[in-house]
Amino acid sequence: MSKVPVKNVNERLIQIRKVLKKSPTDFADALSISRSYVYEMEKNRRIVNDRIIKLVSMTFGVSEQWLKSGEGPMFIDAEGETRRKIEILFDKLRPDFQEYVLRHIDILLELQGKCKSTEDKKDN
Repeated sequence: MSKVPVKNVNERLIQIRKVLKKSPTDFADALSISRSYVYEMEKNRRIVNDRIIKLVSMTFGVSEQWLKSGEGPMFIDAEGETRRKIEILFDKLRPDFQEYVLRHIDILLELQGKCKSTEDKKDN
């Protein structure tokens, strides 16, 4: 059974929201737009204008071309895909575990900086 092709930008907006596993509320909050605006776009009662397309692209790494026409890859690059997976997994964690992850990322960044400094000294 084949999937029905997505016909317009409003339907692609719904599709991207579902791929990102975001509720309409979470999607609206991430874009800093009203929940009713998202609802109206998803019900084809509002046009998805260029400002919204740019906002979705910048926020979630979605290809503007794909969002406008359905052509090409959905996401801009593989790195963006990794970031989205991390965000989805991070959002599933309890707040105390999220803090734990953030503390450890800070530690890893500090360690990386020390390793880079050591490598730079070796090169000189």
